Amino acid sequence: MKFFYHGTNDLIGDIDFSKCRLRTDFGRGFYISSKLAPARDWAIGKSGFFGIPTVMRYEINKEIWNDGLLNIIKFDYT
Repeated sequence: MKFFYHGTNDLIGDIDFSKCRLRTDFGRGFYISSKLAPARDWAIGKSGFFGIPTVMRYEINKEIWNDGLLNIIKFDYT
């Protein structure tokens, strides 16, 4: 298992792609990071408008991650 983080200004129950914004860097989607800091920074930035900065932690099974059913854009950090 591997952990991923999503920064938000609102608690999320189920992921609902219909609520994802269209005009984002890489299109409509649910953005996660393998690093806590970028998710935390995003949560703080979004909470400047309204809400409480929140970082959601997700655990993703490697088989699901690699099965080809997810549309993933991956950036390697150095």
